[in-house]
Amino acid sequence: DCTAEEAAAWFFEFCSRERMTDDEKNRNFARLEMTKKQTKGNEKHFAFVRRMPFPLTKREFVFKHIWKKNDDESITVAVWSVEDVVDFEAEIGKTVKATTKALVKFKNVITSCTGDVSQCKIIQLQYGDAGGHIPHSVLESQVPKTLVVPFSIHQTFKRD
Repeated sequence: DCTAEEAAAWFFEFCSRERMTDDEKNRNFARLEMTKKQTKGNEKHFAFVRRMPFPLTKREFVFKHIWKKNDDESITVAVWSVEDVVDFEAEIGKTVKATTKALVKFKNVITSCTGDVSQCKIIQLQYGDAGGHIPHSVLESQVPKTLVVPFSIHQTFKRD
């Protein structure tokens, strides 16, 4: 129950208080927004360390978000891994560098059923490379976590 712009803004703000709190609950090690002198207003850089099940090593993601308003009034946020070196200033231990690429499109939905309630459609296309061999059973448990974003947006903005 939100506009495409509200949902895209929620996704774009990777280091929001709400998402940082979720990381603390899930015992993930780090979620940082990195400031860059030569970034545009529609671009942000982030670093994130995801906990993996024992005995696997934690995965380190370093990426940028790029926000674009499309001609059809939809909004696309692109996620792209970058090669930045990150000093987490904390004892994180050994990590394996992982990469991700994604396009997430947010489009307003207008139907006679929604009335005055703003709604949007989210299309998420994502590629991930965990940076090494991961057993199939672990992949099955980790892949749904990448789909938590649309669910979290729904939970944040639901009005029922």
